[in-house]
Amino acid sequence: MSSGCGDIDRFSDESPKNTVPSGTKTAALWQVRRKTDECGIVYDKYNQKLFEISVFLIDKKRQIKYNGVIDPRREERTMNFLEERILKDGVVKEGNVLKVDSFLNHQMDVALLNEIGKEFHRRFSDLKITKVLTIEASGIAIAYAAAQCFGVPMLFAKKAKSINIDGDMYTAEVESFTHRNKNQIIVSKKFLSSDDRVLIVDDFLANGCALQGLISITEAAGAEVAGIGIAIEKGFQYGGRSIRNLGYRLESLAIVDSMDPKTKTVVFRKQPE
Repeated sequence: MSSGCGDIDRFSDESPKNTVPSGTKTAALWQVRRKTDECGIVYDKYNQKLFEISVFLIDKKRQIKYNGVIDPRREERTMNFLEERILKDGVVKEGNVLKVDSFLNHQMDVALLNEIGKEFHRRFSDLKITKVLTIEASGIAIAYAAAQCFGVPMLFAKKAKSINIDGDMYTAEVESFTHRNKNQIIVSKKFLSSDDRVLIVDDFLANGCALQGLISITEAAGAEVAGIGIAIEKGFQYGGRSIRNLGYRLESLAIVDSMDPKTKTVVFRKQPE
């Protein structure tokens, strides 16, 4: 039997772990099997061509289940720290809602926030960032962690004008996917100038309205949107695609391709390490 993947020799469960089975493709397949066994991952079904698998992270006391067909030639992907935390403590609700309020945007895990800040710095350190911009309220902690790593000021757009904000301001209207309402966001002109190279960050990206508002404000100031960093992107919604199509450098630490509130499962998009 043949397929687009080419012929692959049968791999036996009884094959010694320290003996590579014959056949180039089988050897590569054995290496993947060996690595996943050492990580506590169990394949419960396989055949000569493609694997139909359920995967369990036993060693870390949590379950991740993928149902589908995996090409055995694909590289094994290790989840990053944020994806792992989402699977451990995130809650999937009806209406495409992913609750991460126990560690990210209500109660906050400071150590996790610091790791997010470091990761944004690692990814955007070549851009000579002069300011980190976000929107209140849940983006503030992430922006603070990132700004601390870059050693630059953090600025957040306010959703309401108060008596302690005076002078000229940049404004934009944004719609919240979570709260299902519209807000006029404002940034004082004295804190954003044409000399700035701005990194925009936020906790979630769904429809992209908040990002478009922040981009609008940045460009109204004559500043450059050097990069955009998102903690969690809902890849099944159009926001990320629309922002990338506009030519902006957008990087998300975790991209959710699908969620199922009935099975409580989350599937992440494979990204470059």
